[in-house]
Amino acid sequence: MKDDRIFVKEWHRQVARATFERIQGLIGEKYTVAVGGESGSGKSETAVALKEVLEEHGIATGILQADDYFIYMSHVCDSLRRQCLDLVGPGEVKLDFIDCHLHSFKAGAPELYKPVAVYQEARFEREIMPVADLRVLIAEGTFCTLLELPDLKIFIDRDFRDTLADRKARARDMMDEFTEKILEIEHGFLVDQREQVDILASMEGTIRVLSERVPSP
Repeated sequence: MKDDRIFVKEWHRQVARATFERIQGLIGEKYTVAVGGESGSGKSETAVALKEVLEEHGIATGILQADDYFIYMSHVCDSLRRQCLDLVGPGEVKLDFIDCHLHSFKAGAPELYKPVAVYQEARFEREIMPVADLRVLIAEGTFCTLLELPDLKIFIDRDFRDTLADRKARARDMMDEFTEKILEIEHGFLVDQREQVDILASMEGTIRVLSERVPSP
């Protein structure tokens, strides 16, 4: 997403470093990661921090933002939600399209033809993302741990009640009763995800491994 405001903090970097220590032996020619969690939980920042750590170790990395894969731009999405709250959830995002791009990456595609959300102008563009030289591709977004293809799934263990200050700092969402209702509904879709991923990350900068896919230290 263009015009996005991302503030990487030390706890994001601690999570990224701890994650890298556990997965560095797993990263082959093409490796995919999903970072999911509730609004304002630190998904984008953790993805950027992980990219920085990987590239410090010579591992070229790219990021797919799920915000680019929404079916409707935010103002249209908000209008539809106000008409019918049943629309809120994973169905608002083209998760199958993200999985398709992850598959293409792992299959050796030289580039991805993908959407880009221009938030300030309320429109989508298209871009060609070169991926031939990347070894890791990270998909980050609210429902990205629901994707089928990632080799590693990371969930940020913070709910919408914990993230109010960060959401205000990012200044992307309206701070009103309706928005909080949306976040509560999204929470319902995600509450079980924290026990169905490979790594659970905390704001304290620690990680908890929940899957046998990630080796013991």
